[in-house]
Amino acid sequence: MGNESLHLVERRHVLLTVLLLHFNPLMAYSLKNCTMDYSENPLADVFVDCSNRDLVTVPDDIPRGVSSRTLSNNLLNKINREDFGNLSNLRILDLHSNLISHVNDESFIHLGTLTLLDMAFNKLTNLTANLFQGLSNLTRLDLTGNNIWFIQSSAFRFLTSLQTVILDENKLQQITDIQPILQLPHLQELSIVENQFVSFESKDLLMNMSSSLRVLAVSGSNFYHM
Repeated sequence: MGNESLHLVERRHVLLTVLLLHFNPLMAYSLKNCTMDYSENPLADVFVDCSNRDLVTVPDDIPRGVSSRTLSNNLLNKINREDFGNLSNLRILDLHSNLISHVNDESFIHLGTLTLLDMAFNKLTNLTANLFQGLSNLTRLDLTGNNIWFIQSSAFRFLTSLQTVILDENKLQQITDIQPILQLPHLQELSIVENQFVSFESKDLLMNMSSSLRVLAVSGSNFYHM
């Protein structure tokens, strides 16, 4: 290939790079503790992987525009309100397999486009009234394998789009704790397998179920049916 042809190829490469950065400036980012991946279309979704890095705090250098972020298998023990304040385009947030025992109220308030939140296998003990504020588009919530024994009655009031809730392997004892979940307007699946329920009255449970509910999984719980 002659020098002129080589020069033309290089110019085209530079032009293509400039165009891609113009449409998706996230491609110019270099992160300290995470990696960035793109869908087949580099102008579309951007995925940030911060898993398996022994992180004790949420990295603060994640650019705006990220659509999916995983922080699984780290050492996070707390979520602060400012941790996700700039990620208004986030649709998937994976926090499973950490040590999270506390989430400040309104920590997710800026995540209005989030559809999936995975907080399985952490150390949560209760769900507070404003924990999920801002998550009006969330459709799937996984809280498997925590230590949740108490749910405030208003904890799920912001989750008006929720379709699937997984609360397996927790320490729930009162069937009244899940009544607000059963009343969610679009709920299709609720799983409460392997908890510590002792008794329940089926008539009360059925009376308060959402009409959209298709699956209620309770196997493995120590129910005494009344």
